[in-house]
Amino acid sequence: MDRLHQLLLDISFTPEPSLVNFIPGTNQELLTYLSRFSCLENNVEKIIYIWGDPGCGKSHLLKATVNAVIANGGNAGYFGSGQVPRASMAETHNLLAIDDVSKLDAQMQIGLFDLFNRVKEEKGHLLICGDNTPSALNLRPDVTTRLGWGLIFHLKTLSDHDKREALLAHAQFRGFSLGREVVDYLLSHTERDMSSLMCLLDAIDLCSLEMKRPITLPLLRELLSNSG
Repeated sequence: MDRLHQLLLDISFTPEPSLVNFIPGTNQELLTYLSRFSCLENNVEKIIYIWGDPGCGKSHLLKATVNAVIANGGNAGYFGSGQVPRASMAETHNLLAIDDVSKLDAQMQIGLFDLFNRVKEEKGHLLICGDNTPSALNLRPDVTTRLGWGLIFHLKTLSDHDKREALLAHAQFRGFSLGREVVDYLLSHTERDMSSLMCLLDAIDLCSLEMKRPITLPLLRELLSNSG
């Protein structure tokens, strides 16, 4: 296995999601609100629903907000696709984050309905994401109605300009130079979601250090060709 592919398969290589390392683009309002949300302020909505295209960063934001709540001394939990926490957890958690709500089966939707009602009575909060607006989801009507009880944010995908600037800034933060032709090649020949792009860039950086070669377009083509 080539070194680049090996690094990309290393799960420990993926940075921990945080609100700081999320690139907002045109989503600054949402990021600002989640920062307030994570500080356990009293004047924030109890329910926030985020929707957007695959790869736009919804899971990152859910995990990052959970991490921020815990860092601020609160109790929070993240539940992946097809999972719903017990309704009783609303009594003990400041925040419950539920990913990819559109994947919930009938039984899980009943659980989510109960959780909504419990959160309304308790002090907890819900952060939920899906791939479309509540009314367009294939869920129980009473569940989609409750998704609209709080704030709804459309998480917009970063433009190519924002992705290019984010990659250049990330390279500068890590202490290496990155030519714009290298960034353009990455955007044209690899996965385009920011999580994949950032991980790939970090792996390329480590490969270049091991090979004692600067990150140039010929090196990038060589690494990507070998990993294919």
